[in-house]
Order: sequence, then structure tokens, then C-alpha cells
Amino acid sequence: MADSNIAVTNLVATSGVGQNLITVTTAGGGLSDCLFYLNLQKVEIWASSTNNRGAATKVGETSTSTLPHGGLGVSATRYYWARAVDNSGLIGEWYPLSATAGIVATTSNQVPPNGSVGEPQLGNGAVTNLKLALLSVDSGNIRLLAVGDAHINSLKADKVTSGEINATVKLTAAQMEGGYLRIATGATVQSAPIVRVNAVMATGQSAMHVTSGFGAVGPTPEAALWVYNIARGLGSHAIRGTHDPVAPVSGQLDSAGLVAAANGYSFYTEAGLGVGPFTGAHDAFIRKDQPSELGMVIADRKVLFRKGISDGVTRVEVTSEAMDPTAWGVIANRTAFDPNALLGVLGPQLKEEDDYPRKEKLRRAFERGLIDDREYRDFTANPRSPLPPEVDAIRRPRGTALKRHLGKTDDQIMANGVGEGAALVCGRGGNLKAGDLLCTSDRPGHLMKQPPFIIDGQEVQVVTNYTFAKVREAYDFAGPDDRKLLLVFYYGG
Repeated sequence: MADSNIAVTNLVATSGVGQNLITVTTAGGGLSDCLFYLNLQKVEIWASSTNNRGAATKVGETSTSTLPHGGLGVSATRYYWARAVDNSGLIGEWYPLSATAGIVATTSNQVPPNGSVGEPQLGNGAVTNLKLALLSVDSGNIRLLAVGDAHINSLKADKVTSGEINATVKLTAAQMEGGYLRIATGATVQSAPIVRVNAVMATGQSAMHVTSGFGAVGPTPEAALWVYNIARGLGSHAIRGTHDPVAPVSGQLDSAGLVAAANGYSFYTEAGLGVGPFTGAHDAFIRKDQPSELGMVIADRKVLFRKGISDGVTRVEVTSEAMDPTAWGVIANRTAFDPNALLGVLGPQLKEEDDYPRKEKLRRAFERGLIDDREYRDFTANPRSPLPPEVDAIRRPRGTALKRHLGKTDDQIMANGVGEGAALVCGRGGNLKAGDLLCTSDRPGHLMKQPPFIIDGQEVQVVTNYTFAKVREAYDFAGPDDRKLLLVFYYGG
């Protein structure tokens, strides 16, 4: 049974010279879907010289609809299969489904001789970006000054449709205004800055101000700010923010993350309908020898660190008991923990300390010149005498040592705890209707239908301290150990 709901619905293999061009069509997992980790990440292409998928090897993967399978030589026959992979790593069904029904293509039996394709044989526009491999045209293939004033009158939008200019660019006064960059559309130039970074701000202005939609009539399809980060890893956030007031107001709390605390939020929605789609996640650690899958449910086992009033970090385990009240999250990502990485879970803001033994405090105080030789001997000979405040305040920082230890023993996970998402559910509690409550089962990491209470002879589902989620779709299980990744609303964390 496939784990991903994304399906490859068609595969076409087109023969060519020394290569076959593979074209695939998929269904589901588009960018309009609300859950990013269920969106299509790539399609794997597998090939075999015989019509047997068991002998096939992966020849490439594509995030678009096409993949050239090159380096095949003359009259080379290959059979192809494909399968989709979503952003969480779950894999869809094979296409074709049969292991002996591969899509076949055979390369051409002729190879053009060297020099037979030249400028006369190529019409204008014949070579497009689809025909050129990535980075195949670089400075080594373009003669010095081959593109000059005679070829480009002026650099306008119709001359550069997409891509990147990697060069030293001089911005004159015509492009720079008031110490910030201003971009405007049409003939009207707005008085407010579109983008303003590190400029002198008047009272009430932000360090960076992004404004969009001036003069637009009706709804516009674009966001004011779109951040797209293709890097992977639990520290590769699209946006990361920390609000750290220099001098907090007395009696108020520092804030971190999306918390309702004084001194300002790290993220604040000024107006509109709030944050959506919304899935709240937390950081945690899990021992390297603890097996897990994406979608499995975890529960707290040990508090590792407290970061002020707004956050804490725990070590977790995959749940294994039915109706476990300590369950709170669903594994959305797992990676090796790098103790040197700048991560929110245990970054340089880690400040908790341990107390040194009295003898160690005295040794360090003597080395720092806080006490002299006579004071050192007196305090050592009288272990009950109080230490001076500056000596007693000497502490051992725990952050670096703790991070190094966790890097050897644990992996870091990101776990969904509140809002919408998905979770692995098994049939040990029976079939599901949309809206049923879920709790942990005795199958490791899996939820099940929560047993109902009997009130006045009627079965009633009641939210309890072990209720983990509410399922959003009905599902009939094939048996107690059948399982499915289902959409839910989380109650756990």
C-alpha cells in the first residue's frame, strides 16, 4: 500500500539520439493543497533493460514533468516506471502498477556525424532552455565581448525575462532615494518605501517595510512578501525572528516565538484573518536508537531544558501504550542534531548554568584574582563560612557541553502539536467517521479511535486528558493492524 496520496497517472517515453525523454503526469499534491508536507516534491524515474521492475534502477528524478535519460548509445531499449514522493518523504504507487508492464522506448539507430549540425541547420529559437543542460553555457563557451552594445541597445524587461545578473552594478542617484531602495510600478511613485533596510527611521516605522498592492483594483493574487527556502534541515526556516528588547519593562516578560507575552511578539498579525494554514510545531530530541516514521505519535519522557517562560525542550519516545496522556506531537521531520548549528531548539541563547562545588569556586576565584592566597586557605579551612557574593556567583555553563552530548546520543525532531495536519492511525479502535476522537494505541506511534463512554446507555465521545486529535475523514480499516495517514486536528500540544 502506498503511503503518499500523490499518484503518477501517465508516463510517456520518447525515443531520441542516445537518449529517451521521459514525460510524466501526476495527480494530487499541487501547490494549492493546504498541507505543504503532503505536496509533490519529486518523481523518481526507474529503468531496466528488461521488462522487469525488480531489475530496474533509479536513473533520475524530476520536480517538473520531464527527464532526459541520456548516455544510452545506439538502439538501446529501456523499460520505465515512475513513482511520486511528497515533501515528507512518503512514496506513492508505481506507474505502471504492474512490474512487467514498463513503458518502452528504444534510442535511434543513427548518430549524426561530428560537425553535421551547424548554424545553417538551426533556425532561430531552435535551441531553448529545455535543450540545454544546467550550466552547460558558461564563460568558456562565450567569446570575450560576444554580447555587447551592438546586440543589446538597453537592458529592459523585454531583454531579460528571467534569471540572474551576477556582476558589479553601479546604482546612481536616479535609482537610490533617501538611503533606501524604492520600487514602484506605473507612473505613480508612492511616498511610502516599498523596501527599506537599515535606514534612519522616524517614530513608528519598522526597520524593514514591505508594501504591496498600491493602486490595485479588486483582489490581487500575490502576497506582499513571499519567502521560499529550498534548503533542507530543521534550521532551514523560511523566516526566523527573535524579539529581544534591550531593556525590558520592569515586571514584564521577554517574548520568543508566537507567544502572548509583553514587550512584543516575535511575529504579529496586525490585521486580517490571522495565520493560515496553521500547524504549530515544537522541537524535541529522540534517542538515535529509537526507530520512528514520519506521522508517528510521540510523548514526553524527560525535560532537557527550559528556555524562559515561553519554551521548553524535552526528550521524547514513540508512544506504545493505549490512551497515553503524555502524548503531544506527531513527527514531521527528523534529522541528526548538529551541536554547532544555529538552531532555535538549543541555540546560543542557551543560558542555564550549574553550580560549581565550593572547592572549585574557590580555585577559579583565586585564578581570577578575586581572592588572595590567605583568603583561599581560610575559606578552605572553614567550609561553612559564607563566600563573598562575587565568588558564590561563579557558575558552570551547561549549554555547550549539553549540546555536544546530545549530538552523540540523540536526533532532533520537529513535531506537530496543534492546528491541522496528519497522523498515522490504525484499526485497533475500529472504523472511523469524520469527527471521531483519537487517542494513542498499543501499536507503537499509532493512534486509534478513542473508546466511547457509556452515559445513560448511550455511547458518547468525550474529550479527556488522553484525547490526542479529531479525525477529519472517514476510513474503514481492513483489520486491527491496517493503518493510514489521515488528516486530523491536533489536541495534544
